[in-house]
Parts: sequence; structure tokens; C-alpha cells
Amino acid sequence: MLSGSAVVGVYLLYIIKYILFSDSLRVKSQYGYLIMFNIIALSLLFLCNECLCDICETCGCSTSNVGPIIDCHDRHLGTNDVLNFDLLTLDKHRPLNKLILSKNNIVLLPLNELKHLKHLKGLDLSQNKLDNIHSDILKNLNELEDLDYSSNLLWDFDISVLNTESSLSKFNLSYNRLNKLEKSSKSATKLKVFDVSHNNLVDLNFLDVMPELEYLNLSFNKFTTLPLDLSNNCFTHLPSKLFNINVYNKNVSNLKYLINLQGNPFICNCSLQWMLNELIPKLYITNPNLLEDLRCAEPPALANKRMIHWYKWKGEIFCDEFSHSAERMTINIAKALRYLANRIVSNEQVVCLDLKTAMMIR
Repeated sequence: MLSGSAVVGVYLLYIIKYILFSDSLRVKSQYGYLIMFNIIALSLLFLCNECLCDICETCGCSTSNVGPIIDCHDRHLGTNDVLNFDLLTLDKHRPLNKLILSKNNIVLLPLNELKHLKHLKGLDLSQNKLDNIHSDILKNLNELEDLDYSSNLLWDFDISVLNTESSLSKFNLSYNRLNKLEKSSKSATKLKVFDVSHNNLVDLNFLDVMPELEYLNLSFNKFTTLPLDLSNNCFTHLPSKLFNINVYNKNVSNLKYLINLQGNPFICNCSLQWMLNELIPKLYITNPNLLEDLRCAEPPALANKRMIHWYKWKGEIFCDEFSHSAERMTINIAKALRYLANRIVSNEQVVCLDLKTAMMIR
């Protein structure tokens, strides 16, 4: 039994034969050839939009609002070249949104076919046997936003190929054998999500070319230091989970905290209590120089105070009760001083002020 694409193919061959061997000049005219090619194009468009291409007999095909999704995972395609023409045809007539080629034992990528998928948004190449990343993928697939290269055999990668001309915003390199991420140029990337967990990385020399990064997974590597310079910015609050560090390897006991947050206008309320509880003690032990200019900007009662001032204090220092009582104490002292000045001027009485309680003693 012929497949849907085979039936239409036979039909198209019949039309071509009719036109080529017709005695009618009108059929042989340029108009006739135009009709022929329009029929072919419309037929291919129909096939691909309805997921009747040969590729959909091998892989799972589905559609979405942004275009077709072809799922070829675990189809033993490492030595299969049946996909070539169908991928090209599909992307030409209706842009392919996502292609999944995971778990296929692929050693070499079908670059000649992939380069034609110019509108591809997502490409999943995980769980294969790839030992390098071809720069042509990113060069030709300039609309690619999500690339999954996890669970392959990569040893190194030049992060500079992800320059500003690439649209890539999500990149997964986890579960490889990466020892380093090279940086041959200073070209900035557009990456927002970057996963390099479960590798053998030892430094973060690539972060300066990722100005738009929002999520970074570094777990299960071989870091012994964690340098992070966020000094002299405009942070007023920092979520406690921002510096949650989970390192499950033998180097965990030697991990040093090198997080520079000095020079930021922090609002020292309950949301930053975690800094007193967790971050300040770690920095005090590992690198006290990073505490010299780590100060509060607000509330007024705590303005310009160094956070190290409360090192080893008991209780929730930055929480509401302390902050409010400190502000009330400031107000009470100010009122007392004004009252004292008025009394001295009017009655010339001697009044003492107990600064511990903000109470006046005659």
C-alpha cells in the first residue's frame, strides 16, 4: 500500500508527463509551466502541513501555533539519511519550530540538512555521541533560541561563537566532559539560561561575555573558588536563594566564598536577614576584605552602618521589631534633645539624658 506522499508523488508525475508530452501549445506555454510548479508547491505544502511527509512515518510529528514539532528521539537515526529532503521541504513551506534528535547515537551531524532549517527555534541533540559543536550550526541557524547539547562527549567549547549575531538564549551543556570553556573574543552573547552542570570545570572565566544571563547552573563541577563581583551596582534587595550553593563533590569543604557585594545601597530589612545569618559569617572567615564597605543604605536608623557590625549578634536584627524600635529610638532622642534645648533656654535647668533609654533625668 502506497503512503500518502507516494500517492501524491505519482499524481504529480502524471501531471508533469501530461504537460511535457502534450501537443497543445497552450499547455507548453510559460503559463502552463507556471501552473505545473504551483501545483507541485501547493501539494508539498499540503503534505507538510498535514504531517504526511515521509519523516512523519519515522518520527512523531505535531503542530503548534508557532509551527511544526518533529520528535525523532530514540529512532536509531545515527546512520539514517531518510530525513534529508523532507526536512528541507517542511521548513521551506512552513517554518519548523522544534526538531528533537536526542538519543540516536549520532556521531556526526547532518550539517547539509540542518543548515536549511533557517527558521528553526529549538534543537535537541542530547544523549548522542557528539564530541564537538560545529560553528556552522549557529551561523546558519540564526533564529535558533534553544539548543540542547547535554549528555554528549564534549571536552571543550569556545563560547565566543555565541556572539551577538546569534539568537540563542537557552543553552544546555550539562553532562559532558568539559574541562574549560574557551573565550577567543570579547563578543557578548544573548544567553539568558546556561546549564553547564555535571562537567569538570574549574573556573568561571566566561561570565564576562554573558551580560544578559539570568540562570546559571554550575552544580557538580570541580570548583574550589567561586568569584563573583557584584560590587557598586544598584541592588537594594537580594533573594536568599541567589547564593544557595550546592556542591556535591569532594571539594566542598575547600570551597571559598568570594562574593563582592560592596557599594550597593541595601535596604536592611527582614528580606536581607539571610545575609547576616549566612553570608556575613562565611565572608568573615574566608575573605573579610569583602566586608569593609558592605553597608546598609536604609532604613535611616541603620544608614551607612557596616553589616559586619552585627556579626554574631543574636536574633533577627534586620527584621521589623529591631528596625522599628531603632527608628523610634532615633525619633525619641531627637525629640528629647529638642525638649532639652528648650528647657535650657527657658528655665536654665540642668537636664540629663540617658542615651540607653532615651529618657530624661533631672
